[in-house]
Amino acid sequence: MSSKFERPIGAAADVRELEYVAALHQTDDADNDKWMDGSIEATDVKNFLLSRYGVQVTKQEVRDLIFADMGGGNDEDECIDLTEVVAILLIPYLAKIDWNQTHEVLEENDCCEDTAFQSQYEKDAYINSKILRKTMKDGKSVLTFILKSILQDVRPNSMAEAPPLDRELLKDIFAYYGERDLLIDDAFIDNLIQVASKEKTNPVLDVETFLHGLTHDIALYNVNNESKFQTNYEDVFGLVTSEDSKDKDSPNTSDAEIGIDDSGEGRLIKRLFTFPHIDFLADSFRSRTQYICVWMAAVLGYLFWFRWYNQERLSFGVQVCGKNAEGDNNFGCQVGQSIVQWFVIMFSMIFIVAPVVMILSLGNNIYRHSIAEIFAGTVGIIVIVMLPNLLEFDWGFMETSFRIEGERDPASELLPSAARVTMLILGAILLLQQAFNVLRFIVPDSRLTGNKNLTVLLRGSVVRSEFGLKQAAIFKVHNMIKNALDVHVADSNSTKNGEDDQPNIASALLNYTKILENKESSDGFIWAWKTYLSGRLIDQEGIWLPTKMLAANIASILITFVAAVVAYAVMNVVITETIAGLDSSIAPTLNGDSDCFGSFSPDRCYFIENNGTQSGLAVCQDLQIFNKSCAEEYISASGPIYDSACEYLDQAVDNLPLPTSLIFTECPNMYFPYPNVFNVFTSNSNFTRFCGAPILACTEPRTIVDAYYEEYLEIDVCVLGNSYLNPTPFQFIGDACMDYPSMEPLLQAKIQYEIGVEAFANRWFPKEWQLRLGVIVGILFIFILGLGNALSTVPSMIMTTLKFRSGAIPSLRDPYFKNYRKGVLATTYLLGGAMWGALLSSAIIFLITFIITFLFAYQVTQPYMLSFASLLIGISVTLTVKIMLSVFLNKYDFVGFYRKHPLVANLSSLFFECWHLPLTVSYLILRFIKLVIIVVMYIGRFDVPILAQGVGEIGPVKLDAFPFIFKQGLLAVDAHHHPYIERLGQMYLMKLKHGENFARKTGSIWRLLFVFALFPWLRQYRILKDEDMLESTASNTTGKIGFSAFQAKIAILNQKIQRLTEMNKNS
Repeated sequence: MSSKFERPIGAAADVRELEYVAALHQTDDADNDKWMDGSIEATDVKNFLLSRYGVQVTKQEVRDLIFADMGGGNDEDECIDLTEVVAILLIPYLAKIDWNQTHEVLEENDCCEDTAFQSQYEKDAYINSKILRKTMKDGKSVLTFILKSILQDVRPNSMAEAPPLDRELLKDIFAYYGERDLLIDDAFIDNLIQVASKEKTNPVLDVETFLHGLTHDIALYNVNNESKFQTNYEDVFGLVTSEDSKDKDSPNTSDAEIGIDDSGEGRLIKRLFTFPHIDFLADSFRSRTQYICVWMAAVLGYLFWFRWYNQERLSFGVQVCGKNAEGDNNFGCQVGQSIVQWFVIMFSMIFIVAPVVMILSLGNNIYRHSIAEIFAGTVGIIVIVMLPNLLEFDWGFMETSFRIEGERDPASELLPSAARVTMLILGAILLLQQAFNVLRFIVPDSRLTGNKNLTVLLRGSVVRSEFGLKQAAIFKVHNMIKNALDVHVADSNSTKNGEDDQPNIASALLNYTKILENKESSDGFIWAWKTYLSGRLIDQEGIWLPTKMLAANIASILITFVAAVVAYAVMNVVITETIAGLDSSIAPTLNGDSDCFGSFSPDRCYFIENNGTQSGLAVCQDLQIFNKSCAEEYISASGPIYDSACEYLDQAVDNLPLPTSLIFTECPNMYFPYPNVFNVFTSNSNFTRFCGAPILACTEPRTIVDAYYEEYLEIDVCVLGNSYLNPTPFQFIGDACMDYPSMEPLLQAKIQYEIGVEAFANRWFPKEWQLRLGVIVGILFIFILGLGNALSTVPSMIMTTLKFRSGAIPSLRDPYFKNYRKGVLATTYLLGGAMWGALLSSAIIFLITFIITFLFAYQVTQPYMLSFASLLIGISVTLTVKIMLSVFLNKYDFVGFYRKHPLVANLSSLFFECWHLPLTVSYLILRFIKLVIIVVMYIGRFDVPILAQGVGEIGPVKLDAFPFIFKQGLLAVDAHHHPYIERLGQMYLMKLKHGENFARKTGSIWRLLFVFALFPWLRQYRILKDEDMLESTASNTTGKIGFSAFQAKIAILNQKIQRLTEMNKNS
C-alpha cells in the first residue's frame, strides 16, 4: 500500500490539526453537542493532568484556577473552546515578542560560547530559533498588522492610527466580534484599559499598548526555558533532584493541597506516584533503550527458561480427571486440562513476568529520584537476567540446564544457546543503563556542556524527545501564524491604484474559503525514514513514536531472523533424514548396534517366497548373539511386527527341518530388538568381506554357557531381511553372501528388486537439490517479507499520525472516532501481536514459497506447474492486449460519460462484453491469487487493515481488530505528547502553580482579540454565553453553547417565520 495521501495545506491544515487536538483532549463524548464543537471541559483537563503528570486536581479546582481566567468563568458548564485554546498556545510566542523588546538577543558569534548553554542541544535550539525568526516577520510588525486589521474592521472611517483607548472603543471591538457578554461589565472594561496602558491617563491603542495588554500577565513565563534541555514539567517546577524531590515530586508530597506555599512564589500541587518506570502509554520513563531491553529479557526468559510448554509441569500436577480405559483423556478432560493450563499461563505472566518487568525497570526514572531505587534495579538485573544464564538450576516450573538430554532437534539445541547469549548481552546493556542512571544522579547538568551524546545518555532519550516537542511546538505555532498572515495578504499585491490596502476580516475569510480545497500530496516512505533518522520528526513535526511499537518492531525483526534460522535448522534435519531414508530404501546398509551382533547359517534358513517369487526375507534357526546383556533390549512384539513374523513362521514350518520342540500349533511369543537394530553375520564374514542381515523378530532368546565358560544368547528361530526401522526387504548385504548356493535365488531376485526400486525412485523420489532449493527460496522470502514489514512500520506510524492531524482520517466530528476512546487497554495487544504475527507470517510465507518452489522443481509436478504458469502468462498477455485496446477505445469513443462515436462505441461494447465472458474467469483466478498474496504479506502487519472499515464488524466485534488497536495506540500517545497538548499542559501547570499571578482574565481577553483578528475563521468554533444571540443586549445567564445550539435556535426561528408566512397567506 502506498504511504502517500492528499492533505490540506496552509491555514486549512492548521484548523484540521486544532480539531484533532480537541478530539484528543476530550474524554467525555456522551453529549454529541459538546464534543462536536471542540470544547474542552474541566473533566478533560483533570483527566489529562492526572494521566500525563500524575497531578491530581478536582474539576472545581480546574474551573477556579484555569477556566476562570483562560476560559472566561468558573461555572459548572464552563469550558475552553478552540479560540481560547489558540490564545493559550500563543502565550509563549507573545511572551517572546515582549522579551525581545526589553532584552538584547545574543548574536550568532556570541552563542558559540558553550558557557552560555548547559548542553549542545540547548545551543543548537537557540541557533535554530534565530534561523526561524529570520524566516518570519518581526513580532512587532505582526502586532502592528493585527492591530490595523482590528481598527479597520471596527472603525473603517477613522483616520487615527492610534485611537484613544476608552470604553467606547473596546465595546465597539467586542460588539464587532460578537462578545456581547463583555459589553455590560464597565468595571472589567476599565480594568482592560488600565492593564494595557499601564494606568496612563488618556491612553491610546498603539502597538506598545496592544503588546502590553497581550503580555502583562505572562511575565512569569521564562522564554529561556524553550531552549533548555529539560521537560515541560521541569520548566514549570524546576529540575527535580534527590533533594528537592522530597518537597515536590516524591510520593511523600502526595497529600499536599493546592495553595500558596510558605515562600509565596507559587503553589504546591498534589502529585501522585504513578510508577513512571512502567508508563508504557505516555512513555514517561527515562530511557527507551532500557525499556526495550527489559521487555526483551522478560519475554526471552519466559519463553526459554519457564516450562510453559511442558503440560505436566505447567499444570503443577493438577489433573482435571483420570484417563479412560484406553489410556487417553476424554474430550471433557482435555478441555478442563486446557483451561487449567491457560489459567496457569495467565497467572505466571501476571505474577512472574510483570514483577520481573517492574524490578528490571527500577531506576528508569526521568527524574533523579532515589539511589536506592537504582541499586534495587541493578540487583534485580544481576539476579534475574545474569545469574540464570550463568548457573544451572531446575525448579520444576523453571529450568536453565546447559545440557540437552535425550533426542532433541537442532532448533531445540540452537535456540536456548542463542537465548542465553542474547540474555547476557541484554543484561550487560541493562547494567550499563543503570550505570548511566547512577551518573545522572551524581553528575551535575553543568558537566554536560558541549556533548550531545553524554547529554542523551545521562538525561535520557525521553527527555531528548520532550525537548524536541518543545521545539516542534515553537515551529508549529510560528507556522500557524505565518499561514494565517499568508491568508490575510493573499490579495495584497492586487490592490487598486497601487494603494496600500490593509486587508480586513472579510477579505481574510474570503481568502480562507478559496484555500479550503487546496491540497498537496504528502511525502512517502523515504521521507518518513529521513525525517525520523535526522531528528526532524520530533523537532519539527512533533510526532512521538510510541516506544511500545518501536519495541514491537525490533522484536519482529529479531523473530524474523530466528524464524529463518529455525526454518533452516529444522528443514536441514528433515531433508537429511528424508534423503537418508530414501537412500536406505534404495541401497540399505547394516546400521545396527555394534555391541549386539551374532551369527547365522544360510543353510539353516528358509527364504520365503510369495507365489514363486523371492520375498527378500528368511526364517533361520539356531542363531547366536554374542553379548548376553543384549537380551535386555529384546521387547515383546505385537501388532504388525508380530503378525508378519507369525505368517513367515507358518511358511517355514513346512520347509525347515525344525526339531520337534519347535513345531508349534500356534504362533509363539515373538521378540524384536529395540531401540537398536541387531545384525547377524555368516561364519565366513570378516571386516572387509562379510554377509549379514538385520533381525526383524525372534523367539525368546536364552542364555548358553560354552565350554570356555563364555555366555552368549541362543535363539531358536528368527526372521531376517529387514527391521522395524527399515521395512525394506532384501537386506542381505555383503559379497560373502555369494559363497552360499542356497542364497543364489535370493541374490538374483535382489538384483531385479533393486533395479525396480531405482527406477521407481528416479521417477517418484525428490532430489536433495529440489528440497534445498525450496528451503533457500523460502528463507529468502522470510527475510524479504519480515524486513519489508519491519521497515514499513515506522513510516506507517508517521503517516497514520499525519493523516489524523491533517484530517485525512476524520476526528472531531466523525462519530466513529469516539470508538477509539473506548477500551484503550486493548493497546496492550500490540507487543504480543507483533511478535506472534511476525512468527506466523514467516511460517506461512516459508511454507507457501517452499511448496511452490518445490513443485516447480519436482520432476513429477513440474509439467503441471509449467502448464499452469503458461496459463497465467497467456492470461496476462491477453489482459495486456485488452487493457491497451480499452485505453485506445476509451479515448476514441468516449468523453466523460458520453460517446463521441456511438456506432463504434456500441460495437466495441458488444465485442468487449462477449470477450469478457470467458476472460472474467481469469479475473477471478487472479483476484483469488492476489487476495491470498495480500493476506500472506499483511498477516504480520498490525498497522495496515486487510479489511475495509465496516467490513468484518459485527456490532462491537471486529474480526480484524489489530489495525484499529494500532491507531488507538498512536492516538493514546499523541493525546499525551502532541506539541500543542504538551504546551497546553505546561500552561495548565503554570496556572496551577501561580494562580492569579499568571494568565489572568484580562490578558486572556486581549489575546482572544488577537486570535479573532488573526484567525477569523476560528470564530465558527467560538462558544458563547447561553443567550439570545439575535438580541442586542446580553443576559446574565451562565453556561456556554456552541454551533449546535445556534442551529437549534435558527431552526426555532425558521418555524416561527413559517407560521407567520402561513398566517399572512390565510389573512
